[in-house]
Amino acid sequence: MSNASDFVISDGWLSKNTGPGGDVRIPEGLTEILHVAGFQGNDSIISVIIPEGVTKIGLYLFQNCRNLAHVVLPDSLTEIGAYVFKGCERLTNIHFPKGLKSIGNHAFQDCANLTEAVLPDGITSLGDEAFAGCKGLKSVTLKPEGLRYLGQNVFADCKKLVDKSGMIILGGSLLYRYEGKGGDVIIPAGVRRIFDEAFRNRKKVTSVVIPEGVTIIDANAFSGCSGLVSVELPSTLKEIRAEAFRGCKALRSVVVPNGVEIIEEGAFQNCESLERVELPASVQTIPARTFFGCKGLRYISLPKKLQSKVASLFDPIILTERVAKGALSFDPGTEKAFLAKATGAGSFQKLMAAGIKTDNAASVSWLLSKWEKPNLASLSEFITAANQGKAVQSLTVLLDYQKTCFTENDLSEYEMSQQEKELGLTEKTVDDWRKALKFVVKNGQICITGYKVKEKHVEIPARIGEHPVEEIIGGAFFNQTEMQMLSIENGVSVIGKEAFSGCRNLTDVQLPDSISEIADSLFRFCDKLSGVAIPKGVVIIGDYAFSGCGALTEVTIPNSLKTIGNWSFSGCGKLSSIMIPDGVEILKGGAFYGCKHLMHVTLPQSVNHIENNTFAKCANLTIHAPAGSYAEQYAKENKIPFVAE
Repeated sequence: MSNASDFVISDGWLSKNTGPGGDVRIPEGLTEILHVAGFQGNDSIISVIIPEGVTKIGLYLFQNCRNLAHVVLPDSLTEIGAYVFKGCERLTNIHFPKGLKSIGNHAFQDCANLTEAVLPDGITSLGDEAFAGCKGLKSVTLKPEGLRYLGQNVFADCKKLVDKSGMIILGGSLLYRYEGKGGDVIIPAGVRRIFDEAFRNRKKVTSVVIPEGVTIIDANAFSGCSGLVSVELPSTLKEIRAEAFRGCKALRSVVVPNGVEIIEEGAFQNCESLERVELPASVQTIPARTFFGCKGLRYISLPKKLQSKVASLFDPIILTERVAKGALSFDPGTEKAFLAKATGAGSFQKLMAAGIKTDNAASVSWLLSKWEKPNLASLSEFITAANQGKAVQSLTVLLDYQKTCFTENDLSEYEMSQQEKELGLTEKTVDDWRKALKFVVKNGQICITGYKVKEKHVEIPARIGEHPVEEIIGGAFFNQTEMQMLSIENGVSVIGKEAFSGCRNLTDVQLPDSISEIADSLFRFCDKLSGVAIPKGVVIIGDYAFSGCGALTEVTIPNSLKTIGNWSFSGCGKLSSIMIPDGVEILKGGAFYGCKHLMHVTLPQSVNHIENNTFAKCANLTIHAPAGSYAEQYAKENKIPFVAE
């Protein structure tokens, strides 16, 4: 047994072990034991007793002590850090104290002879691969409802945890992983939640029955199950999280039960065989593109409050093609909303362009039949595009339409006017000559609705003639892929939702100080946007505002900001650091979800609320914030490295 002379302690910290190994009793009087020289990789250590009073044991402490067989942990212990017992091959059993809250990444990885883990009811966090490679682990006891964080691959390669039906079910209620052979799967009663990636890429699963009592289907739970044909959802279900069924290419139908409140981004994306979608009135939250890539749709029914979103939830090009073929129908309200969107400003041109590009004569003909105010200028553009793209069938439809709707005199006058414009003989208004903008005037103020000339550099002025420009309406420049630079003059005070969403070649943005809000999905999926300065005076960054901006590396945030919205910077994979200034109070759910290269976030004293998943999937993150701040508390509770500043 070790004695006090075997340890070097200075200023209350244990820094070194000089003992011979064997049975190690760590001296009393310590509260934290972090990395200690002489423990890691010491094969002579057989047992360890950690005294009462210790609340945390830290990084790598006993890693690769291959003969360590017995450990006594004190009741005072609340945290086991990362890699602490990794590779302790002879460790067969360990008593986890009642007060334990957190087990860090890889803490017991490759403890091949560990057979049982009875975790206390108060455990809140299990880090990535905490028990991965524990090949002898036969049972895990825990209460899943108390977990705030369950990392990736916590029980990877723990084959003995798999039950007869091929599932790993934790605490009787959390379906953590499916390892079965596939076919028809019936999830047993008692399960309350299906965890992230539980069935991911299980291509041989053909049907799944989810029992009553399940309330949450987590992100990617069934993604990539390409053989899944049917799934039965329970009436108790409340949430279907991001990409839960993405890429289930054989899935034909799914009945979303009344009671589901949240369907997250991409939940049913690329379900190519999905024929019928009916959403209940209970759905409160559902983002754009949830059903994109669903090519086989035959019927869509949406509750009244979601009908206006039909062309953003589903791919409008696919909807147009299916409707034109007579293969798709809607409930009356959804049909009316789709028709309004398909024939509205901007959307009509984009859908026509898509139909011409693929030479889909049926789509082109259907769209022309819905064109409320045909004009020769736009029609001529369509005809030119069909000629240049050698879209023979579409060209025939367009020329027939031209003959039906316009006289020879109309054509002659139009050609003459075009010649006059080319020679500069006609006077043009400021909007169609200098800026080529589409707009409406309301109460003496201008609302920008789009632009007529597809330019690389788009400028929005503060005034057009005598009228001030007040607003850029929602979706005005949606999916305008020609745009590379955007300048908005100071004075414009409102920019609507999704105004520049999907402008995938946009690289440079100058926003005016006259706005107070970055609207929802404003620059979503602007793939090439590399930097943005949020204007002074902005108080809120809306939901999904910069989501999917994969090239974004630099964001400047003003002191005026109070709230960063849900999923606002999610998927910004190149963002490596961000400084959030004093004044910001709230960081909502998923705000930086999946920013895989985000390493440093500086948070101010003013922050008083951060959702648990705000920094989910940010594996390399360190939080910098004042000591004693809410941010420090959040970092510790969520096992995120913290540096006091």
